[in-house]
Amino acid sequence: MIGLRHRQHVGNPLAFRNAEWVARETELGRQIAERFRKRVRAHLDAAKAATP
Repeated sequence: MIGLRHRQHVGNPLAFRNAEWVARETELGRQIAERFRKRVRAHLDAAKAATP
């Protein structure tokens, strides 16, 4: 049986599927997704630059 603590950590898998739909199918979702892409890209670029 899955414990409450594990369940709280994992959350509801449908929430991720719904978030993906919103990011693809709504204008606001696309705008938010693009902002996150820029942040992730900046973090990856910074990590790459810091790696010897």
